[in-house]
Amino acid sequence: MRMFIYLGLNPNQQDHWGQMPLHLSCINGNLTAVQELCELDRVDINIADKKGKTPLMLAIGRKHVDVIIYLRKEQRNRSSLVPRIDLRSIIFGPPGQSKAALLVVVLSLLFYGYPVYFFKCIPMTWLDFEMLHMIFLGLSVLMWTSLYCSCKFDPGFVPQNIPEYDEALRQMGNSDSWQQGSNPLSTLCHTCRTVKPIRSKHCRTCNRCVLMFDHHCPYIYNCVGFNNRVWFMGFVFSVVFMCIIGNFFAAYIVWHEGWGWIMGFGLVLLTLFSLISVPVLFISIFQAILNITSNERINWRRYKYLQDGKGRYYNPFNRGTRRNILEFLYLQPAPSQSDVEFLNVTVI
Repeated sequence: MRMFIYLGLNPNQQDHWGQMPLHLSCINGNLTAVQELCELDRVDINIADKKGKTPLMLAIGRKHVDVIIYLRKEQRNRSSLVPRIDLRSIIFGPPGQSKAALLVVVLSLLFYGYPVYFFKCIPMTWLDFEMLHMIFLGLSVLMWTSLYCSCKFDPGFVPQNIPEYDEALRQMGNSDSWQQGSNPLSTLCHTCRTVKPIRSKHCRTCNRCVLMFDHHCPYIYNCVGFNNRVWFMGFVFSVVFMCIIGNFFAAYIVWHEGWGWIMGFGLVLLTLFSLISVPVLFISIFQAILNITSNERINWRRYKYLQDGKGRYYNPFNRGTRRNILEFLYLQPAPSQSDVEFLNVTVI
């Protein structure tokens, strides 16, 4: 549907029976299509077809509960004279883009972690572990710097609305790929109106295509891609070792002072952060060594360039541990797409 709209289809156009795409989406109970038509295209939701049926009436007749709830809410929002202020979205982000995970990390550090560290931990342990405190403070600087850069840097968004997209659509009918059994549309993103480079993917949360898309991380409120992957690795690395040192300090204080709710809560919080960050760090290092992303590792069956001639897993980007690490750190250029095609294996 999105492709036809981007190609010029009027989403408010009615057919012979007076029905628009919104009517048909309500008949089928397609909530995603209804949301896109209402939010992206701002179609009229109260137009009736030739039988006098509005989209809401059609959804009610077929008992599509999710669509009914959404349309009624949309009607209330559009008919209200007072602009709707969604405090939850302002604080935590819009649906699908919640800042909750990021806020938990930041607020727990600012209002619990650092006060306990500076007013409880340092007075008791500085003289005995001065060097360890210096390392901890250095890791703290690295963590905040990496978190800011991971969150604010462009992860590698692919340019939108490029002329190559329109040219590819014009040539689609003459493409030999259809006869060869492949789908040439798979290289196009109709939301971004762009031709997706190899290893890129459209992120539903950011609603953008990202170069070398790894995953969307709620803890940095951003995608992890080609441009910010090193900063993300630095963030996870610093969090892991800060948790290790923090657990040591907390255990040291408990050993000398006994259990208390402050240190007890601190150990629970540090353990929770460790359970999240340690696996992420090991997986990130493992994938950097193999030159593969999380998206490719999990969904390799979707990508022909990650398969050999018999459909088995094959990674054409793996050029050895040393070269892979240098490429991950931007110290060595990545192979061009022509090189990747040359490396690909076809088994007969």
